[in-house]
Amino acid sequence: MPGCSGVLCVGRVYCDLIFSGLSKLPVLGEEQFASALSLHAGGGAYITAAYLAALDQRVSLLATLPAGPFAAVIQQQLQQSRIGTEHCHCAQGADDPQITVAMTMNEERAFLTRRSGTALPVERIDWSQLRGFSHLHIGELASLAEHPQLITDAHAAGISVSVDCGWDDEVFKRTDLAELLRHVDVFLPNQDEYDQLLQRGVHASDVTLCVIKQGQVGAAVVFEGSTITSPAHAVEVIDTTGAGDAFNAGFIHGWLQQQPLQHCLALGNTCGAKAVASVGGAVNLDDWDHRNSSLSMVEN
Repeated sequence: MPGCSGVLCVGRVYCDLIFSGLSKLPVLGEEQFASALSLHAGGGAYITAAYLAALDQRVSLLATLPAGPFAAVIQQQLQQSRIGTEHCHCAQGADDPQITVAMTMNEERAFLTRRSGTALPVERIDWSQLRGFSHLHIGELASLAEHPQLITDAHAAGISVSVDCGWDDEVFKRTDLAELLRHVDVFLPNQDEYDQLLQRGVHASDVTLCVIKQGQVGAAVVFEGSTITSPAHAVEVIDTTGAGDAFNAGFIHGWLQQQPLQHCLALGNTCGAKAVASVGGAVNLDDWDHRNSSLSMVEN
């Protein structure tokens, strides 16, 4: 049964360079010009953690932080959040910085990412040394593929596990995906990712609880053979970067509080709507009152 103590988020942390205001996405042999460029801390683990913190959930991050010259951006934004960083390590100066270039155009986006090293700064999480956590969130399926013992170790310590998917062609080629996901408590792919998994024989019924994020349509949860849906909020979309990761935070927060699944979906959609209203995955959260927000769901 889920509890309500701390959440540990693990996965890669990036510096996101977001080019916005494009008239069309670049193609080979042509140059396009953006109307704006901004730098943000990024990566699913960080964005989900930032929204969990904004929801007053105690949350910590276990990750390797990017090396210079972009490390200062990440450090500043982490300091401004309420995310615990005592389990983070900084990449060595000689390592490549982990960077994502995001190009956004209306509701479309494209990413170019450089990642180096493994997802976690430790080979295994020693839960006997980490007190006060009841849940582990893995920011992308690639991190679970690199550290498949995460689920076994967490469950042995009585800790529940959620996993986002993330688009990764190499991970999708694996033949053991169903086995990797079989013991996940909450799996959170978006519709495109789920369609890819279906083509490889992985179905919602292969995991305990599958939450499918459907963008403007909203979201659906498949649990024990039943499907529950929740519509998205009608908001102006500025940038969809990190919307799925923000949704994760809302859903997980509600689930840990043992709220009805309909409520969890609605809170996830509220967080997703907040994310698409600004450029960057987790910005303007310092004074966000989700309880009184005009985006908030109607309480059941």
